[in-house]
Amino acid sequence: MKGKNMATKTFRAAIAAICVAAALPSYVVAGTATIGFAGYKGSETLTDFPALIKLPDCAAGFAYADAAANGADVYFTDSNGTVLAHDVDHWNASGSSYIWVKVPELTAETTITMHWGEALPADLPAATTTWSGYVGVWHMNAANGSTSTAEPDATGNGLFAAPTRNTKSGVANRLAELRGMAAGKVGPARQNQGVNGSFNCLKTGNYYGKITDCSKMTIGGWFRATAASAWMRLFSAKNANSNGYGFEAFTVNGSSTSFGASGSSSHSSTSNTTFPDVIQNWVHAQIVYDGTTATYYVNGVAKNSFTVTAIKPNGNALYLAIGNDIDPDEAG
Repeated sequence: MKGKNMATKTFRAAIAAICVAAALPSYVVAGTATIGFAGYKGSETLTDFPALIKLPDCAAGFAYADAAANGADVYFTDSNGTVLAHDVDHWNASGSSYIWVKVPELTAETTITMHWGEALPADLPAATTTWSGYVGVWHMNAANGSTSTAEPDATGNGLFAAPTRNTKSGVANRLAELRGMAAGKVGPARQNQGVNGSFNCLKTGNYYGKITDCSKMTIGGWFRATAASAWMRLFSAKNANSNGYGFEAFTVNGSSTSFGASGSSSHSSTSNTTFPDVIQNWVHAQIVYDGTTATYYVNGVAKNSFTVTAIKPNGNALYLAIGNDIDPDEAG
């Protein structure tokens, strides 16, 4: 997704419990696996990079039966033996599991070691430190079945993403439409089954989490739609497209392959980029903003760059919503 952080503020769309070392079940078999990154084709050394590890594919010799439940005895070290921070995104002992590992320096020659079936080291970093330097990270795979189930912020900054429905313009407050789950790109994904809903990033007590500095930032995530609908927001810090503050990224007026972004102005100032069709296909959309120029990355490839009107705060802060604007009274 980035090098050190392509910009100063970074967002990404479950916090893994840090377990106290305890006696291991008798069925656990200790083991290690070396994991490499030969698939990385860049020339730049990525620093403090959260690398996604897919199990069991990436760890030769690993078997779920040899590890504790939910990966409670799994940890990683670098080539010097330093214990690395990791965050369990999703654990599925009957299928694929996903773990983010913070790699200090990553090149095509880098290797790390995965350990399982032994007591956790005393110096194991907290899962939240995997995302040091990020403002918010949401895995979007919280348990299904509750209209109020919020997405935890994996950074530890407390910006949980709460399902939010709007009651304006005759739209019913149908929070149930935001509890759906679907197969995602990285484990399960949350699904907005209605029209006028979003996941608003809030602080404890349902206060909007304030983002006080968006002068430079990186924001991105995986998105998929089941049908095209008007101006579908990927993420937004506006409550209307005409607001003279905030920013948002969106599909362009019913299109499923043309995407745009705007700063502190309406859609008239946007620049569009052609995406793979987001209908039924997962697309990774990311914007890197340096204070003047925004660059759209689509599935990791830079598509185009354009000038964005300066991102102004609403008062002294901005608020963020995923899947619609922050006051979801429009289709998104």
